[in-house]
Amino acid sequence: MGTLGPIFPHRSKLQNCPPLRNAVIFLALLGILFALASISLHLLDTDNIGVDDANIFFVYAKNLAEGNGLVYNTGGERVEGFSSLLWTLLLGVIYKLPGNPEPTILFVNLVFMASALTALISFGGKWMVQRTGQPVQPLLGIGGFLLLAWSLASPSLVIWTTISLMENGLWTAVAIFATLLMLEHSDEDLPPLRTRLFFSILLVMVILSRPEGMLWAAVLGLGSFVGIWLRGGGLLRSFKAVSLPALACLFTVGGLFTFRLYYFGYPFPNTYYAKVSPDRFYNLLEGGKYLVRFQLSNWLVPLFTLVAIFGAWKLCRCVIWRMRSASLQMRGETPSDITVGLLSVVLLVGGSIPVLVGGDHFSMFRFYQVVWPLLPLPLFLIIGPILSQRLNLPWSWRVAIPALGLVLFLILPADAWFRLSSSHRIRSEFTIVERDRALGVLLNRTFAANERPSLGVVAAGAIALAYEGEVIDMMGLNNSIMAHAAGDRKGRKNHAAFNKDILLQQSPEIIAAGEISSPETFATDHKKQMAYLEQHPSEDVLKGLRNEARFLKTYELGFIEVDGGKLVGGWFLKSYIPKLRGLRYRPVAY
Repeated sequence: MGTLGPIFPHRSKLQNCPPLRNAVIFLALLGILFALASISLHLLDTDNIGVDDANIFFVYAKNLAEGNGLVYNTGGERVEGFSSLLWTLLLGVIYKLPGNPEPTILFVNLVFMASALTALISFGGKWMVQRTGQPVQPLLGIGGFLLLAWSLASPSLVIWTTISLMENGLWTAVAIFATLLMLEHSDEDLPPLRTRLFFSILLVMVILSRPEGMLWAAVLGLGSFVGIWLRGGGLLRSFKAVSLPALACLFTVGGLFTFRLYYFGYPFPNTYYAKVSPDRFYNLLEGGKYLVRFQLSNWLVPLFTLVAIFGAWKLCRCVIWRMRSASLQMRGETPSDITVGLLSVVLLVGGSIPVLVGGDHFSMFRFYQVVWPLLPLPLFLIIGPILSQRLNLPWSWRVAIPALGLVLFLILPADAWFRLSSSHRIRSEFTIVERDRALGVLLNRTFAANERPSLGVVAAGAIALAYEGEVIDMMGLNNSIMAHAAGDRKGRKNHAAFNKDILLQQSPEIIAAGEISSPETFATDHKKQMAYLEQHPSEDVLKGLRNEARFLKTYELGFIEVDGGKLVGGWFLKSYIPKLRGLRYRPVAY
């Protein structure tokens, strides 16, 4: 079969210059992602404020930038209430910059994701050229568009990696870069020092980006070793190829654990102790439900999962034949099987991690966004070379097929995006931030700087960012005593660490404070007061606290009048009530 020319002959310079081509793709993706992020904010009817967990990051970053260290409360305990050290440090730098940090954070996330998707498309193109010996062709054009369409077919990826303002954009980008480089790293007998150094840096970033990054780094390093060994490299040569990345990972893990023990007093993030149940069977059961829901969320996900299982099985065959010193080619295995198999194992391990920790309470499958862009890649790598050998299309079709891909990009996501609105469940994550930031500002105006009461809260991000008094996280994420208290961590996911004894020991002066709507009728309407009680706080989160005799002996449900008629309700510490001078405190009969 003759060599096909470029899709667009008049752009052959662009096609023959990968750096320039990638720059154009990156800028185009940056624009697309910015548009989709803007659409998401519009449909959800929210500003660029992030979800409440992102605001927890902001609290630590702000304190770090102001010289107070990695603490939740200024002058309070050192506690690792965040899930990404690298993201926290990066935010600390952003908070050093003048102006509002949130637009900068969004832009950084957009850059991360545009870079990752560019690398994904570039890898697919490079791999196709290597396997077929042909330049960019129709299959690559539609393949790139379909990979992009899949990545953006659901608003989940855009929301969690960009406008959530969480570490998901960094984590997804770093994991994708490291995975793709592992595939290239393992495709050589002995990768050059530059490649090994870059791979080492990426693995270090993987470890620092998320707690599960240690497992990801181990799998990627082992995958590189296995890939080089399967392709004919001896054990010693394979060890040499991965020695630098392995040493970098070991030093990073050792340094990270040492830093945690020295600075925070514990080997793992505080969030781990607060969120993960000690009952492993319970974690697997809840995590299994989470996986099933994800598999049923899109009809293509089970297909891509089956392809990944097939790819992993083929890799196992390759390992068995290699251990028997048999020729892979004689057994019908090919170098492509190794690449597909390594990628498949990474996807399966990445998909299994949420199962081990019991899933997640957030909607739209936050934990699976890291593998979402990579899911179709094994199938693409399998069928791509096969189809390329059978496609010899005229130039008109070389234009029509990528155009069809663009149409699919516009159509496939339409249903999920049309269903995204201010009524979507994910909207509540932004509503919490809007509510608690406003409450924090209101309380700051109400109380003098040296008289601000301590607050016991459930959602611990936005309120701590806005409020200038002490905040006590009753869920334990930012409260090491609560996180390490006895308990099975069963119940609402990530909200099950609450311990009544610890709360009464810490005794925040106001629990579950909230601004009351319809203040003109609330004071006299007992039904509204009881409805407020049902929500502040919810029964399942605080495990029936408001029915405890010792709690009712210590706390009283009531409300105060602040700022020209506005009402703030909550559970008030009885010994603190006399200090509410001039705020017209009124109890609620319960």
